[in-house]
Amino acid sequence: MDTIVLDYIKKEAKKGISPRRIKAALVAAGHDAKSVEKLINHATDGGLGGNRIKMILALSAIAFVVIIGIAIFLKYYNQNTFGQHIANARLNRELGKFNESISEYKLALESDPQNYRIYGAIGQIYNKMGDSTNALVYFAKAIEIAPDYSTGYLGIGMAYYYTKDYNSALSNLKRAIQFNPNNLRAYIFIGQSYNYIGNRELAEESFRKAIDLDANESEAYRGIGWVHYAVGYESLAAGDSVNSQSEFAIASENFEKSIFLALESQKNHIGYGWSSYRLKDYSLAENSFKKAIELEPQDFESYKGLAWTYYQLGKYNEAMEMFKKAQELGYSLKRETSAKDIPDEIYPLLLEKLKKQ
Repeated sequence: MDTIVLDYIKKEAKKGISPRRIKAALVAAGHDAKSVEKLINHATDGGLGGNRIKMILALSAIAFVVIIGIAIFLKYYNQNTFGQHIANARLNRELGKFNESISEYKLALESDPQNYRIYGAIGQIYNKMGDSTNALVYFAKAIEIAPDYSTGYLGIGMAYYYTKDYNSALSNLKRAIQFNPNNLRAYIFIGQSYNYIGNRELAEESFRKAIDLDANESEAYRGIGWVHYAVGYESLAAGDSVNSQSEFAIASENFEKSIFLALESQKNHIGYGWSSYRLKDYSLAENSFKKAIELEPQDFESYKGLAWTYYQLGKYNEAMEMFKKAQELGYSLKRETSAKDIPDEIYPLLLEKLKKQ
């Protein structure tokens, strides 16, 4: 009988049942309490069964603490790694290393795949790289996660703007404003889109709204400058020289404001150069185009403007050189249409002018 009871005690002890519960069960079954206690002490090496249970519980507690510690470490490690990827992505973007920046953002997404702002940041880089196709993919994903993400609609609008799909651009840019009425960049691109499709009134209205949000917004003044330049050019083509000069003067004033607010913006100097050219202030135009080239030596438009200015100033050798440079840049930058804006007959004409000097 003692052997049977002893086997029972060992079996229950292995299950983790405490000696007290084993004793209570055996006593309830009719066994003598003192005999049972002796057998329990014998079966558990002098009562170590209870200690074994305590040891198991202690080890379990230690294991639990270790698991919690590992979880906290992994959370901290992941957060730290995530933050490092974001920091690297931003730094690479500032350095113009766009592919490296995108790679870092994608690594950050592995830690936080529902972070719509990261998708938006990648979309912005693709827009900056001129890759509208991938930009649209990432902005669409951002909006899928956050349907009221104003910056996402702005990015989509910009991507369509860059591909000259101005109507699609406008519909998305307006949604950007719907979700954020203070989205200044959306107003800028709405103004530019309207100007390209010929709606000068709505274009200027949008630029004015941008200025209402930020009176120091250089791009808005430049945008208004191009609106009036376009109206002046249309008037000139229609034979209305008085109105054209008036519009070119308004354009020039706004380009000058844009330069005052952003002296190092090459685009502002280009606008000022063309408006000065139309006002026949060729010396001012020359200085403006030269400044634009200084700021951005690989821009087709600056060389073309400077070439025509030299032509008007009678500097035919310099004009010849600038026309050639403009065409070279136009073709190398895959702007064949712009390069073809320079008529082939300009070179014989220049040679003829040079002969007469």
